[in-house]
Amino acid sequence: MTNSISTSEENPPEEAFSGDMDAMDLEPKEDLDRASSYAAKSGMLICGRLGFGTQSTVFMTDRQSAIKVLNREIHYARERDVYLRLKQQQITKVGQFSVPRLLGCDHELWIVEMTVVKPPYVLDFASARLDQPQDFSSEVLADWAAAKEEEFGDAWGEVRAVVWAFEEFGIYLTDVRPANICVRV
Repeated sequence: MTNSISTSEENPPEEAFSGDMDAMDLEPKEDLDRASSYAAKSGMLICGRLGFGTQSTVFMTDRQSAIKVLNREIHYARERDVYLRLKQQQITKVGQFSVPRLLGCDHELWIVEMTVVKPPYVLDFASARLDQPQDFSSEVLADWAAAKEEEFGDAWGEVRAVVWAFEEFGIYLTDVRPANICVRV
């Protein structure tokens, strides 16, 4: 894989999402309340849930954007700061991997709004570090790489290359897993 970079002008709009409104009943009320508050201030509607994890819940809007509601300020700050760097450098693609574009954020609600991307993609920067990698011993890094090679299988070479490409921009990905770096559908 080459470390080619593409700007936003090269990426077409995404296809429509048909959300499952019943899935939103499973959301913690606070996440849905915060997402709804952001959506109302922005003149949009929540259409469904795209996903959730330990650090956030992501909702789809009627504008075909994603609203990510983060549960801690540090996660919000990391996610926002990575997206601001990507936006500043006009990066929407690293190699073959699409990267969502920042559309908006709310510092009080800890929300980041972004475009929706299709595989292959890289997303979820709530644990990423800017400009300084975590300090791990070579043994820990070797164990991590072996675990990731097992987890990603034949795609590990592509994944490792995109992780290194992000590091060239001072973005150190720490939550490297198939849900966040999707090589294939």
